[in-house]
Amino acid sequence: MNETKPVIKSKTVWTGLVIGLLPVLLQYLAGIDWTQYVPAEYAPTVIGGIMIALRFVTATGIGGAK
Repeated sequence: MNETKPVIKSKTVWTGLVIGLLPVLLQYLAGIDWTQYVPAEYAPTVIGGIMIALRFVTATGIGGAK
């Protein structure tokens, strides 16, 4: 008999969730006036900080470990 994998590990389920939620999330984020939180000249610094933080959280590159 086939062994089923947990739903949480299904790429199809995750893709469906992203496709369903992304338009709503983008519309919400587009309505925010980001300049009241971060001045425009600091945006690259904030984005760079987020990228560095994500690097510390992840342990593998794109595609994962083989």
